[in-house]
Amino acid sequence: MGIFWVFSMVSNLEYMQAINYDTYGQFIKKIIISECIRDIIFEKRKKLKKINIIDLGCGQGTLLLNLFAQNLITSKDKIIGIDYFESLTKNINKLNKNIQTINTDVANLSIIQDNSVDIILSTQVIEHIDNEEKFIAEIYRVLKPSGVAYISTVLKKPYSFWFYKNKEGARVLDPTHVREYKTVAQLVEKFKKYQFDITKTKTSQIYFPINELLIRFIAKWKKTNPEYIFNSNKFLNKFSFIVIPIIGYENLELVVEK
Repeated sequence: MGIFWVFSMVSNLEYMQAINYDTYGQFIKKIIISECIRDIIFEKRKKLKKINIIDLGCGQGTLLLNLFAQNLITSKDKIIGIDYFESLTKNINKLNKNIQTINTDVANLSIIQDNSVDIILSTQVIEHIDNEEKFIAEIYRVLKPSGVAYISTVLKKPYSFWFYKNKEGARVLDPTHVREYKTVAQLVEKFKKYQFDITKTKTSQIYFPINELLIRFIAKWKKTNPEYIFNSNKFLNKFSFIVIPIIGYENLELVVEK
């Protein structure tokens, strides 16, 4: 899943403060970190001097880079970003030597030992995974006892509408979504099945930046990748603060403990 879509779906109006271009031509968005994620790290920090943390479906590393920039994680921690696509992760370690990257299926974490991770983060990923149950089982396996996972995804209301259809022909927020949860309980029950304790659920409105909608139309017209336009067009990026609510779609955040 490309970083372009990850940041198309936002749950508040403050999600993007700036866009910085590094020497590799990759953009790093300064984002507002979810309070759920902050709370998870703060609580672990009270007990542990070194935190083992993994971002599943890390994309270009935006979440981990922001956590590091805001001193929520440090060089003392063991930090891993996992994503299937090497094209997305190739520059992360150049930007921050403290972040290790692994390219593998996030539903097959055989490279990670059992009971070895303190915190797992996964933002807007589970809806893209064919085998969600294997994904959840792997999260349970690699977490330490009392380890915590943060999962975010989209919540689809009965009256929702957006432009795209997936390969099954269903209306979805993104054409690569294989599922969209219709109730909070639907996702919660999946994690309860694997003996997780549910510590928090939270929903909030999803907004869509107008400039990204324009970029998608330009990309379709030019038959090019929208990420290329998004990376290269600083003028369009200036209008990223103009957003509209997406009818019938909410951001769902789930915090679970092993």
